[in-house]
Amino acid sequence: MSTVAEVLAEGLAHHRAGHLAEARRIYRRVLAFDRAQPDALHLLGALELQDGPAELAVALLAQAAKAAPLNASVHANLAHALRRNGREGAAAGAFRRSLAVAPDRPSVWAELGRATALPRALDRALVLDPNSSDMLNDRAIQAQQAGDPRTARKLLRRALALSPAASGAWQNISLVIRDENRLMGSIIGFRRATALSPAYADAFDAEGWTCHLAGDAPAAAAAYRKVLAVAPDRVDVHANLILTLNCLADVGPEAILAEQRVWNDRFARPLTASPAVTDRTPDRRLRVGYVGVQGFRAHTAAVTLLPLITAHDRAAVEVVCYSDAEPARADGVTDRFKQLADLWRDTGSLDDEAFAAQIRADRIDVLADVFGYPSGSRLLALARSPAPVQVNMLPMGSFGLDAVPWMVGDGRLTPQGSESWFRETLVRLPLAFCYWPLRQVPTVGPGPSLRGGPVTFGSFNQPAKLSDRTLGLWARILDALPEARLVVKGMAFADPEARAFFLRRAAQAGLDPSRIDALAWIDDGAGHLAIYGEIDIALDPTPYGGVITTCEALSLGVPVVTLAGDRLLGRYGATLLHAVGLDALVAETGEAYVGAAVALARDPARLAGIRATLAARFLASPICDAESYARSIESAYRQMWRSWCASA
Repeated sequence: MSTVAEVLAEGLAHHRAGHLAEARRIYRRVLAFDRAQPDALHLLGALELQDGPAELAVALLAQAAKAAPLNASVHANLAHALRRNGREGAAAGAFRRSLAVAPDRPSVWAELGRATALPRALDRALVLDPNSSDMLNDRAIQAQQAGDPRTARKLLRRALALSPAASGAWQNISLVIRDENRLMGSIIGFRRATALSPAYADAFDAEGWTCHLAGDAPAAAAAYRKVLAVAPDRVDVHANLILTLNCLADVGPEAILAEQRVWNDRFARPLTASPAVTDRTPDRRLRVGYVGVQGFRAHTAAVTLLPLITAHDRAAVEVVCYSDAEPARADGVTDRFKQLADLWRDTGSLDDEAFAAQIRADRIDVLADVFGYPSGSRLLALARSPAPVQVNMLPMGSFGLDAVPWMVGDGRLTPQGSESWFRETLVRLPLAFCYWPLRQVPTVGPGPSLRGGPVTFGSFNQPAKLSDRTLGLWARILDALPEARLVVKGMAFADPEARAFFLRRAAQAGLDPSRIDALAWIDDGAGHLAIYGEIDIALDPTPYGGVITTCEALSLGVPVVTLAGDRLLGRYGATLLHAVGLDALVAETGEAYVGAAVALARDPARLAGIRATLAARFLASPICDAESYARSIESAYRQMWRSWCASA
């Protein structure tokens, strides 16, 4: 007759061979004979941890730990089961009980460090096993999170010296050097990580975002598609892909909408709920909710939201602001919004389901999202239809969502014939944008050519917008003006390698790099605006043009030449320049774009006249007329509301 030890040995042999059903049967046979047998409890608990529900593994291993309190492995496995069950605090206690029995087990010290984020636990593990690449990698992550990149880099170099094929260490050291603005070097590291682990979604994602920062939009889009090939449920990555497609001249608005519809079908449509129902009185005061995400602070969205909410007619609308802005990032702009709101909600701690429930509870009539797809998006809250009327209010393109049927536009931003670009029904305003600067606007005076220097063109748009087509058009402009110069500015250009990458692209497009000043971004707001004084004429990129950068230039008296594009994000220049009476600087073709820029540069009297009056014209234009903008938005909301009331 076999002993218990022999039966368990047979079960363990099956377990190690992967015959889990047979191993489970044998372990249970022992427990049927002795339900407190500690080894059977331990082995069955370990099996369920490997291939079963976490709750069952916890229950079995807790019994094993009670029966064999001096077995360090039982406590360690119980800790793993507790972590899998989301009980980090209890897991840390179990790891500590394991170490109380066997204090010299580096793997358990390492797991305690991961469970508790305690550097000293991983430090102890590394004393016991200084050559563990995985533990060096984990300790480096803690150092980076603690704001100690020097230590993180040192640890990761040790990890890679020990294990050159450790894809996780390549990923993490690339993140460290990216934070040091060494963009091109980090891209190489991310690609090394994915070469070693072809299904490494996080590394492809990091590569995509870094390529975008470095100004290589096509490579960014390709990297995001690689993420989705191995991790199709990455909602954030799919959103980043949609944003990046706007930078690609060979991807038109209908193709972008098709990608948005895929996003809707995959992520939003499964959440569809019946729209909330409120009082269907057509002409009553409306309760309007603004989903601002991070926009209720010194942010690009605030330049439009702040004048709108300031000027709203409180007899027509009650304003509710939903802000995800972290308290630590709140600023004076946040304080102004709080004072203006009839109701303020801090929603950063709410997931999308709870956020939608809050909106329903607040009985919002019209819900306006001003953020869209960027990181932090709340579109999956809107997908749950928490308000009867939901609108894409600060248009950066279609949302593509079934649950958001309305969008505002205007005759130039969304011209007749552009309806195929959008899932939403358009309501056209006189002007679908308003701008109040969030900081004092300096006086920059005459440009370089009016002070005796060469004609100087400039673009302060992010490098990802500077497409090959844009660079080709700029080459033609500078070819026609042999003394002219070009100034570009962006965060990427703080990295010498990213700057060199841009200048190589420029040379391939026909631009002489010696005639280009590629400046790093200036964090100081006043310093950033002062640089506009070093250019005569701003050049809008294509297919994704400027919005805030265009407003900044115009507010400082710097004229902008724009090419009215084939997508909404390529047409803000057209609508803004029309509003200040500079339609002559809006081109419909590349040839006309080059001609408009060259003609203005060759006419110093005209250029001086524009610069002398443009700043005042901008402030007096519809762009800065908050009252008119608010009335038009309120009229649009009322039209949408009445349509919904009539649909009952």
